[in-house]
Amino acid sequence: MTAGIRRTGRRRSVLSEINVTPLVDVMLVLLIIFMVTAPSIQQWLAVTLPKSTVGQAEIQEGVVVTITRDGVVQIDQERVTFANFQARFAAVRARIGDRPVFLRADEQVPYGRVVEIVGKIKSAGVNRLGLVEEIVTEASKGR
Repeated sequence: MTAGIRRTGRRRSVLSEINVTPLVDVMLVLLIIFMVTAPSIQQWLAVTLPKSTVGQAEIQEGVVVTITRDGVVQIDQERVTFANFQARFAAVRARIGDRPVFLRADEQVPYGRVVEIVGKIKSAGVNRLGLVEEIVTEASKGR
């Protein structure tokens, strides 16, 4: 009865390889999902600018350029439009010589607008440009 079945002394070996095709498929899908969603995540990130914790601010004579939250640009106390900023600043630059320029920008001002103003200041030949920050002291940290 058992003449048709032959058994050998060897055991059948089990293949222990991992099938990586499903793993690669899942990883490619995840990569595509991250590539599609990453640009939209970066647009919605809210960034609060850091405050400086250095001691005393160094006070120097110079021109102060201010950009308010509403987009108003001032050179010292003179209000100028964004369109004529470069012409007005060139006149101020001729008057101030090599004195430094300090840029005060509200933290709500778009970064691109600040970079445009910095570019216009640099194109006027200013080599000493400082960014004004809020100094945080130990007493004001608790508030």
